[in-house]
Amino acid sequence: MGSLRDFLSPAQPQETVLSLRGETRSNLARDVARLASELRMTTKTPGRSGWVLAADDTYAFAVGLLGLWHAGHHAVLPPNRQDQTFAELDVRTHGFLTDYAPWLRQESALHPVTPHEVEAHPDLPDVPLSENALAVELYTSGTTGDHRSIRKELRHLESEVAELSSLFRDLPSDAVVFSTASPQHLYGLLFAVLWPLATGRKFDPDPLHQPSEIVPRMLSVDHSILVSVPSTLRQLARHDATPQLEDRCKAVFSSGGPLPSDIALDLAKQLGKSPIEVFGSTETGGVAWRQQSQANYAPAWRPFPSVRTTLSEPDGLLCVCSPFVSVDEDQTHGFMMSDRISLRADGCFTLKGRSDQVVKIAEKRVDLTQMANVLRRHVAVEDAALATIEREGHTRVGAAIVPSARGLIMIENEGRSELNRRLRECLQASFDPVVHPRSWRHIDALPIDERGKTRLNDVRALFRKASPREIVDRPEIKGETRGADFIERACRVPVDLISFAGHFPSLPVVPGFLQLDWAMELIAVLNTCADAPKTSRTEPQIQEIESLKLISPLRPGQEFKIHVRRSAENRVTLEITSSDAVHARGRVRLESYD
Repeated sequence: MGSLRDFLSPAQPQETVLSLRGETRSNLARDVARLASELRMTTKTPGRSGWVLAADDTYAFAVGLLGLWHAGHHAVLPPNRQDQTFAELDVRTHGFLTDYAPWLRQESALHPVTPHEVEAHPDLPDVPLSENALAVELYTSGTTGDHRSIRKELRHLESEVAELSSLFRDLPSDAVVFSTASPQHLYGLLFAVLWPLATGRKFDPDPLHQPSEIVPRMLSVDHSILVSVPSTLRQLARHDATPQLEDRCKAVFSSGGPLPSDIALDLAKQLGKSPIEVFGSTETGGVAWRQQSQANYAPAWRPFPSVRTTLSEPDGLLCVCSPFVSVDEDQTHGFMMSDRISLRADGCFTLKGRSDQVVKIAEKRVDLTQMANVLRRHVAVEDAALATIEREGHTRVGAAIVPSARGLIMIENEGRSELNRRLRECLQASFDPVVHPRSWRHIDALPIDERGKTRLNDVRALFRKASPREIVDRPEIKGETRGADFIERACRVPVDLISFAGHFPSLPVVPGFLQLDWAMELIAVLNTCADAPKTSRTEPQIQEIESLKLISPLRPGQEFKIHVRRSAENRVTLEITSSDAVHARGRVRLESYD
């Protein structure tokens, strides 16, 4: 494995194919040189530092990252693409390298692979990159609070990539790396971008979201490796075509949280190999890994060879000494994480929950992680998340529950209150009734952020409004793809959509007017991203429905996609499809903006 610092050296084989799309090392060197040349010519604004890098296309991301390094800059990887995040980064960075259309329209934005006003074949500067150079600024997941900025030098990334290359050296070198993990975060950056580049493995440059996209792409190559997160692997385990990957998929990586044992074992049965789970954080980098199996159910986590683990007494927290740690750490014990563990003599450990999930309710200490695990073991529960909420001046526990198929039947036959009663019953053996959840929310899926994690603030938000089960009139959003003139959103029909009551009790379907309403909501996003005035808050209004066909019914629990595309001035086409049917298709003419 070569160093990331000399990856683009002319001594390296230039015709090595890097991406499934065909880009070679020579193409990458050319694009990086062009971008670096333009960045060096860009006027630096005093008091600002770094460039924001936000690209869905993995090749464009790699060009942007290496271009920044060779231009003497570092990459700021935003935690999300919300307007507030853009505004905050816009005032403290030099500009944006992005393929994200709304940000690309800004004057300070460049596309990584289409720089302007640069010589056709500039050379990279003959200045070696320093291992101590600031490489990236990332953000913590904000699992229990706000995001926090973490800076990493090039040596931190090189050390971890070298560790991954050694630890997983037996994986086939011709396996193509596919990823549903965003390179905006450390796990995706390492496993989906830097590790493939360093080991000479091809990567798929296109972002993937759903099993309906993942499986066909992986079946198109002889050998593949999947880099993913638990929320996506849960869907993959239930996809009909997943067993077809058994001979081709050589490894599945998972990070962002422990993978539920039933999902790990189900995938192991279908693929012939258990997912490799990676435990770590933005501050520490990778810490440990494990593989669950029927013979080794929920095994201990095994530290990476370069990582030393110790236990902080008396609170039982995990401390990590590692060349990947990029924040201040105690020279004796290392960096203290918020994870409580049971440590073995060989350094392996089991997780016992997070310290910030141990709270006081009515003067009694309760571990919300442990309580959530008990709820997950109930036959009526597929997933659960707990959070403290304030009610009339008192701290209480709120439980967000994703019902299983059995749970949905129970709700239909006996009602939600009966399900809640049975769940409280299952808690009685382990928890005093005074700390039991007082508020319950039954939802179709836990809220997740861009890296597949459920943040505490997002769980709390479920309890700051009326129960979702009483007002569900929108689809569950599973993913989204955007282009210059289109948006496609992957969705799922909620099983308790409010309009099912009238359409029709014996055979519920999504009414046509609601399908059109969902499409109009996406058209509003499309217009906001494009030609609508930035100060306008007016929703798009239909002047005329030029055509609309309701072709096949859309039913509870069905996964589907809404695709809207601008076809001409003030005209938008829409299509609602699933894997095996077209449900609606039409064209609308919108009123002009004032």
